[in-house]
Amino acid sequence: MRKYLICLLGAGLFLVGCKKEQPQMSALSEGCDCAKEVSADFLMEEAFGYQFMSDTNHFFKTNTDTSFAAKNVIFTALEKNAEYTWYIGSEILTGEQVARYFDLSHQFTNIPITLVVRKKPNFICLPNDDGYDSIVKNIYFKSKDYDIDTTLLEGTYRLKGSHLSDSIDMTIDYVPGEPFQGISMYFDVYNYDGLGNNSIHINPALMNYRECFAKGYVWGKFKLGIDGIATFRFKYDSNVHYYYRGRKL
Repeated sequence: MRKYLICLLGAGLFLVGCKKEQPQMSALSEGCDCAKEVSADFLMEEAFGYQFMSDTNHFFKTNTDTSFAAKNVIFTALEKNAEYTWYIGSEILTGEQVARYFDLSHQFTNIPITLVVRKKPNFICLPNDDGYDSIVKNIYFKSKDYDIDTTLLEGTYRLKGSHLSDSIDMTIDYVPGEPFQGISMYFDVYNYDGLGNNSIHINPALMNYRECFAKGYVWGKFKLGIDGIATFRFKYDSNVHYYYRGRKL
């Protein structure tokens, strides 16, 4: 019995002695899970507001790749605490965020926007990062928003409402205004409650290419995002709130 115990003990010591030791993680390399290489990616946001407003926080902004002409567009770098150089047409600009007004001469044109970002790289976590990145994005300009005969928002959507157990189809129909009668354009929304073929009028107070803000009997936002996701959040007659999410058919 004693001999058997000695053999077991010896085998255990052998296994411990042969176990491969794992290298200790350096304290300098800890916290690298969230490390990313320097990126020049940026947002392009169509902005509804006055032409010469200096505070961009007061604009109604929509992330987009297309804008109506005669509008402001705000460009915001996603990389923080870096050196930024923007190339917009013949202009060279600096700063994490820049804004420009594109007048009617830009309608039906495609404008390239270039951003170059330089930043001290994180050699500990990312030894191959050179701290430099550049990217070019294009933004297309449609005609001015109050002189259009259709819009991206018009169409039929497959949506799931927060108050519904199943998805429904909702249709948005664009109705052009009558300038000489003082009637602005509006939208007819069919099956707005998901329970029938009823309809309501939406009068956009703020209008971007991918999103509008309505106020009146219908108060809320209707958006078709750059990612193809549609989100409709509104209240009707100050009483009933609706929230829908889905896609355009």
